[in-house]
Amino acid sequence: MISSLKLHPNWSYPFKKFEIPDQPFNDIYKTHCDFLTALETVAEQLLAFWCLSNQETRNMVEVEKSFQVIFYENSVTNPERELKVLFEKWGIAFSPKYLNEISNSSASSIDNKKMNPKSQLFKWKKLLGSEEINRYQSILN
Repeated sequence: MISSLKLHPNWSYPFKKFEIPDQPFNDIYKTHCDFLTALETVAEQLLAFWCLSNQETRNMVEVEKSFQVIFYENSVTNPERELKVLFEKWGIAFSPKYLNEISNSSASSIDNKKMNPKSQLFKWKKLLGSEEINRYQSILN
């Protein structure tokens, strides 16, 4: 996610220190205010907001009944298997024609070229330094 943000021109805007939003249900921001104000980049803030926004969903025991968790790595290395799992859960007949659709580049992709699945999985390592990776990992933790 972060390496994609770094490449995409629509995500480059000036960094602004975190302020608790003046809105209803802002308790989650208040709880994590010290941590959020220590973030130093737009990417760090976006990652932290994603984590906070998805925290309840990730912690719900009932999630597996309503949602299907899909791991990016699995969808890249074995898209047919992942699609079959989804289609089965939804009660829809699987057709190989869907594989052609997902093998195309995303509409938001900058370079619009197909990549080898292994290259796709690890290209983020070329875009992020070890210090950045450690900072992002600390947010995820």
